[in-house]
Amino acid sequence: MKALQKYRIPLFLCACSILFVVLTLIRAWEAPFLARDGYTYIEAGTRWMSMRLGDAIAPFPALQTLPPGFLFIIRGILWCGGEPAAWVIALNICIAATIPWALFLMAGEIFDDRRCACLAAFCGCIYPPLIRLSCMVLREPLYWSFAIWAIWAGMRAAQSRRIRDWMFSALFAAMAILIRREGFELVIVALAYLGVAWWFGPKRFVALRHHCYAAAAYTVVLLLVLWPISHMMAAAGSGWTVFPRTAIRFLTTF
Repeated sequence: MKALQKYRIPLFLCACSILFVVLTLIRAWEAPFLARDGYTYIEAGTRWMSMRLGDAIAPFPALQTLPPGFLFIIRGILWCGGEPAAWVIALNICIAATIPWALFLMAGEIFDDRRCACLAAFCGCIYPPLIRLSCMVLREPLYWSFAIWAIWAGMRAAQSRRIRDWMFSALFAAMAILIRREGFELVIVALAYLGVAWWFGPKRFVALRHHCYAAAAYTVVLLLVLWPISHMMAAAGSGWTVFPRTAIRFLTTF
């Protein structure tokens, strides 16, 4: 009994993930549907197998500046000989199944009551749009998963003041950016928080070194992940770049 009480939270979170998977599979079974964007992604990934990326996405103007993460996934599945739609949906479901865990940890950073954290995890596993989109060939489930984990890591870093937590947040933010360009919001919020927390915090000049180290570590991780991919995509003929055009384009589309 004591062992069961000790592991009741992990068991509850595992149950939430399993419930999410079951609900998503039921949705996929009852209403199989491949969104129009899914056909476009699969067609572009298939063309990429036999030609340069720039030529592969030429018939699809919307993909000219698309972040490459999703196309990399589809091309990798095709290279392995898998059926892209089924494997992308399976990947969406598996990664989105971790969202209840991230929501539990996020709520734990805000509330002292574990019941609130458990409620957040349960709400995440039955969230209808997440269930509906996870059984389609779309980028949203992957983006939401990486974004939520990036937010949790940033919240944890703000509490613990550990550089490694900021680096984890940057890693998840970079993965989110590779899926959707809205991931830049995570970077803006994280760096803005470091600046505001330093300016309004106590012992401003004493804390300057820590905040500079945190901002530098966060930026370095982003660059190490995104910069090489940006150069590789430019060489492949894609119009997607990370800095500065993509960032400027994102900031000026409002």
